[in-house]
Amino acid sequence: GRRVAFTGDLGFKEPSDILHRAWGDAGKARAVVSVIKEKLLPWNPEIVFTGHDSHPNGMEFITDLVRRSEDSLAKAAGTER
Repeated sequence: GRRVAFTGDLGFKEPSDILHRAWGDAGKARAVVSVIKEKLLPWNPEIVFTGHDSHPNGMEFITDLVRRSEDSLAKAAGTER
């Protein structure tokens, strides 16, 4: 009865983020962040399994991953959020 998401190697704990996982390709990273925000966050997963870990605080993990990723994308673009 719990919402569980399996994301594979989508994200790891800090300092990794989507831009890092996309090998520095900002366009790909933005697309992934967009899908996470549009599809995964509204689903409100309670538990998230990544490729090498589990996160029993699923929404907290995904929200933090998006924040870190957006910060990295802003820095890569030369702007601060």
